[in-house]
Amino acid sequence: MSVILPGSYDPVTKGHLDIIRRAAEKYDEVYVVVFTNPKKEYMFSVEDRVRMLMLATDDLDNVLVSYSNGLVIDYMTDHEISKIIKGYRTEEDLEWEREQAEWNYEHGRYETELWKCRDGLEDVSSTAAREAIMENEPLDMLPEKVVEYIENTANEKIKKIDEKIRKALNATDIAPRLKINQFSLTPCRLGVPQAVTAVNYGGEGKGLTIYFIGDYVESGDVTFDDVTFIHHYRDGKFTENQISLEKTMLSDGSLTYCYKDDDFLISPYKASTMKESQECFGIRFKPNGNTRKFLDITVVIAPNENFVDGQCCWYVWAHYPSKRRFVEERNRERFEHLPEEIAKRFIINPEDFDLD
Repeated sequence: MSVILPGSYDPVTKGHLDIIRRAAEKYDEVYVVVFTNPKKEYMFSVEDRVRMLMLATDDLDNVLVSYSNGLVIDYMTDHEISKIIKGYRTEEDLEWEREQAEWNYEHGRYETELWKCRDGLEDVSSTAAREAIMENEPLDMLPEKVVEYIENTANEKIKKIDEKIRKALNATDIAPRLKINQFSLTPCRLGVPQAVTAVNYGGEGKGLTIYFIGDYVESGDVTFDDVTFIHHYRDGKFTENQISLEKTMLSDGSLTYCYKDDDFLISPYKASTMKESQECFGIRFKPNGNTRKFLDITVVIAPNENFVDGQCCWYVWAHYPSKRRFVEERNRERFEHLPEEIAKRFIINPEDFDLD
């Protein structure tokens, strides 16, 4: 049987490669196809993405790498492919993939198998990889051959960071330096779990503090339930511990919901491998209260040592100039890349939030 693994692969990650390898073990012929949308901007060209996929899968004889700018179901019909394989990392991903699977079955009668990523790969995504590239961070979530390709032959716009990548991969800062590595581009929803985690790209340290900041703390408009500290280890194991938040005052006089663990040991940075993922830690929570304030939810994860320079921060519109622009751009992206009847289910209503 032949199957297809469609995606943008901008770029291919260790998470993608794990799903590809599992498919290659189960099925006779695996098509890994880069699908493009002319209205969308990509970091890498189609040619680069295809080459990186070929490098990452060069030891898999039954994998065929190709590209298309059409529909998945049309490609399947043209190449007599039987089934779609898609991976997912989170419940949000699963909901999204189910919607697309329903559309593909309704319009092409093609079934989709949805595979959960392996433990330890939940935080690996192309979005996080692109962010790491733009900010000159280590590329440990990418296959080794892909990292080499990026360093040596990728687009001219990122060649200038080659030397910085090499240095970062071998860097051992004296103090911890945290970076958000798991985040969502979907606004928090009432009573629905949200997770934010960080990776340490610096040296070792002791003590960790996590803050929720914003005007909603002082007003009490937003509160959090089922708050859990999560810790993923390099060997794939993880721990989850229920915690309590305390309302405390910061040096500027503002109030915050805070969790502090003075005994938490932050391990020094070490590049991950195909057998080991990057260690990460953070918080999972369910927001409650005034949903109009949910775009304001901001999480700060800070090491007690190197507190200012080592901390990292997440809020859902962090990569956009404003909350309003975030809503506009996210809605546009949905309509561009999904059939309209599916996209409408994921549209963010600007009237639901305080945008100014």
